[in-house]
Amino acid sequence: MSGLDIVVHVRDTGSESPAARAASMLAQRLPAYLYGLYVAPLGAVAFSTPETVVFQVNEADRLYDDAKARRGWWQELLQKHSCNGEWLVAQGEAVEALCHCARWCDLIVAERPTGTFTRQLFLGDTLDTERIDASYDAGVLTLRIPVAEQAKPRRIQISGGGSGPRQISG
Repeated sequence: MSGLDIVVHVRDTGSESPAARAASMLAQRLPAYLYGLYVAPLGAVAFSTPETVVFQVNEADRLYDDAKARRGWWQELLQKHSCNGEWLVAQGEAVEALCHCARWCDLIVAERPTGTFTRQLFLGDTLDTERIDASYDAGVLTLRIPVAEQAKPRRIQISGGGSGPRQISG
């Protein structure tokens, strides 16, 4: 084992990512020990009903076991690039797993996801779709969809009967 450890965050085990390719080239040149880290998703158990928690835990366990079974894919990738290394699987959030790895490894290689993102919204009749405003600043998309005038609360004046206040007995 060499003195340097490199961790590459593997987002998809189906193909060799640019991050995995770059990390393997670094591991060859340095030389370094190359860890492939895959983070299996953990379901949103905190927002579940008690009836669905068992299903979500079982699904998370299945995803974790599937990721561990991909060790052979990683070993083939290491052989292809003449590198030494291991396959690591974590469960939970990728940022937390990478922060943990940063405590013991010398270099982390990760990709920033890019591509097209689409989201479709169905707007109700109470929104003014003619005055929608969208802005994109510092990686944040902001949509402003005003409430339609006919849907805004109104103040209604109530006129009295003119006789003034009355006491009701009973």
